[in-house]
Amino acid sequence: MSTVWFPSATFARLSNFQYSWPPAVSLFSKGTWTVQSRLVLLERLRAWNFTDINGGFAWPTALDWSSGSVVIGYGRVDAHTPSTGIMVGRRMYRDSARVRTHTGNFLGQWLTANITLYAPTKTMYFSVYDPNGGLIGQTSSPGYCGTMFGALPVNVLFFTSFGQADIDWISLTT
Repeated sequence: MSTVWFPSATFARLSNFQYSWPPAVSLFSKGTWTVQSRLVLLERLRAWNFTDINGGFAWPTALDWSSGSVVIGYGRVDAHTPSTGIMVGRRMYRDSARVRTHTGNFLGQWLTANITLYAPTKTMYFSVYDPNGGLIGQTSSPGYCGTMFGALPVNVLFFTSFGQADIDWISLTT
């Protein structure tokens, strides 16, 4: 069953233990943004669980511009050893790359995640912080998206895939 509900006045809980595209329970921005010099996504979220299968994610968030996207999430991707943790990466038309930022059990903890797209150097930056503001992990990746990076409008996507998570807030700034 896929649901979204509001256990309090301050956050939403998304639950989706099936896979379909688009996901049955998701947040897709109606608006779009252009990177200009930079675009920063900052969010506070908490993973409750995810099914321990390839593609099981409590929370992935993406910045998507139709022909490519960058993603940060907590879940499992079998292409890595170990396969479970906070994953970041990019998806471009006919190109896919993922980098594992940090492994560990972060279930039940409020985390703050960041994706920054920096247009002058076509670089993507990722970072995740624990509930006390301590850095869990960070990395960066060149944007192999040609002229599309920073030129096409960007949408924000948040969803669960075989998992359950709370989202407190999402902030997007240029």
